[in-house]
Amino acid sequence: MSRMIAIADDLSGAAETAAALSGPAGGQGALRRDSVVLCWPGAVIDSEHSIIVFDTDTRVGGARSAAASLRRALAAAGNGVPLFKKIDSQLRGNTEAELVELAASHRLAVACALPALGRTVVGGNLQLSNGRVVAVRSVVGQPTSIVELHTVHQGVNAVVEAVRDALARDTVPILDSQSDADLDIIASALLSVDGVALVGSGGLAAAVGRTRSSVAGRTAPARVVSGVHPPITVVVGTTETSVGHQLEFLKQQGIPVVRSTKPESTGRLEVLTAS
Repeated sequence: MSRMIAIADDLSGAAETAAALSGPAGGQGALRRDSVVLCWPGAVIDSEHSIIVFDTDTRVGGARSAAASLRRALAAAGNGVPLFKKIDSQLRGNTEAELVELAASHRLAVACALPALGRTVVGGNLQLSNGRVVAVRSVVGQPTSIVELHTVHQGVNAVVEAVRDALARDTVPILDSQSDADLDIIASALLSVDGVALVGSGGLAAAVGRTRSSVAGRTAPARVVSGVHPPITVVVGTTETSVGHQLEFLKQQGIPVVRSTKPESTGRLEVLTAS
């Protein structure tokens, strides 16, 4: 499988992207986890890694700082390598500043739906599960075109043609999608268009991972993982209330959850230990 560079704006997004791009776990053509690396802008890249994911840590902070961090990551990544820019599925953070900076050196295509969480894109508008609607063009920072659902449903070739047409008109294509099947079509199409940086949420990253693994699996044997795995410790720090419900569910399944009681903590910290 060829190398791919990804850039995310926070650590959780970087980890999610690394896992998604490596392909379905245990699937035919899936990457070994030691071929994937997380790093920070300015890092020296090891040529042995197939997927390099940069965490710019720019979800919060100023737009200028976010753009500067993105430039450093791009410089470390080098040229001529397929690029995936992970953005938040609710378009939070310094998305516009980062995409404007990225567009200075790359052509872009945006597919930010995350159907698994009820976040779809129709008519170029991100529709959230709470009913809120956000125009995707509002964070792109340059002229856009919409590749609508009916085009996506016509298949990979139709999407490739629509994306190339949008790029030829110096616009950024925003691709509609309502399902993972739509994203699979989009991923296959975008990977067929040379010199385009893919911009999307974890939904598109997972579709890219499935597509790349499928291609690699045509010649690569399935990798069987066996043996005893050591305990896993997960540290969760968030103000998102839904995470508390998720942790409570895991606790009910018998997974130990240790709560931090340090008074200096600025937010809730949960430590989840699974074996």
